[in-house]
Amino acid sequence: MKNMMMKNRTILTTLGIALMGMIMVGFAANAQGGGHGKGHGRGHGKGGGMEKAIERLNLTADQKQKIQALRDQFKTTHAATFEQIKTLREQMRTAMKDKNKEQAQSIREQMKAKMESLKPAREQLHQQILAILTPEQRAELEKMKSERKEKMQAKGKEMKEKRGKKGQTGADRGDLD
Repeated sequence: MKNMMMKNRTILTTLGIALMGMIMVGFAANAQGGGHGKGHGRGHGKGGGMEKAIERLNLTADQKQKIQALRDQFKTTHAATFEQIKTLREQMRTAMKDKNKEQAQSIREQMKAKMESLKPAREQLHQQILAILTPEQRAELEKMKSERKEKMQAKGKEMKEKRGKKGQTGADRGDLD
């Protein structure tokens, strides 16, 4: 049980870092209307989370341009790794669809390793972007991160509670009178 909790914490930490990297990388693209291409159609359209974040940070045109340049450089430098992760994700979906748990786990570990290999570069990008932001914008970004973390924790708790109820009958859950 403790080992499983540590794995979950590690996975959540990795995903959190990856998410922050993607948020920071995506700022300028979305601010300039470039965030609606392939892979951006999951509820992040007009009025989505990214645009709200950009609005809250109130980036200047100069900041947007500088962040876009960093983003473009990051994307170009790590394009091969992103493509490999995409391929692995597709392979994992196939393995899961085929109910091949061992293969899916192996692919998941490969994806995790690829994501971990990007961690230093994402952190560097994050620091470069922070250097562009004003102290007020950095404070607002930290506030947004805290809010996001709280939301994710609440969602995780909700999912854990749902999983706990899976084995119960409707009467046990209180669904039936």
